[in-house]
Amino acid sequence: MERQNKENEMQPNHVSEWRELALRIDDGLQITLLWCRLGDRVKVAVRDERTREHFELEVRASEALSAFYHPFAHRAARRLPATPTPAAPSRRLRTPDPHAPPTNAWDDAEEWA
Repeated sequence: MERQNKENEMQPNHVSEWRELALRIDDGLQITLLWCRLGDRVKVAVRDERTREHFELEVRASEALSAFYHPFAHRAARRLPATPTPAAPSRRLRTPDPHAPPTNAWDDAEEWA
């Protein structure tokens, strides 16, 4: 019993590493802007109170407010087609990297360099 108490004392209490920066509720949708100090990451969490559906979307810091106000547009921009369209390979076309951050014409590219 003493050993278990010592182990519990040694383990830190894990408080959520995500901090709420902004919250808005509109027409049953709860949209939260969150920031994580570890790694300096930002994400938007969306929850539909009527259907209980939810999703989270990690975004660049420079896109945070845009994603907070337009989360569905940012989510749609990141979706890949469910089935690739068959096409002959072309040297002019580049296959997008699924792990690359989304492109944004208004974003400063040096942030991801």
